[in-house]
Amino acid sequence: MHLTKSDIQKLITDSGLATKEELSTAENESLRSRQPLTEVLIGRGIVSEQILADALGDFLTVPVVKL
Repeated sequence: MHLTKSDIQKLITDSGLATKEELSTAENESLRSRQPLTEVLIGRGIVSEQILADALGDFLTVPVVKL
């Protein structure tokens, strides 16, 4: 399944991982730097990689393996 930008935005705000303001700031930086939104969110410390992976796993209904 392909996740669209709006899917990721909805997942992040609906799950409470980031506020709308944090998401807006990260989106602007993503556009400016040409980095994926998820990389900006992780890089800015808004979400951790593991928390984002868990949220994506729940959203896609697939298990996340922690190694």
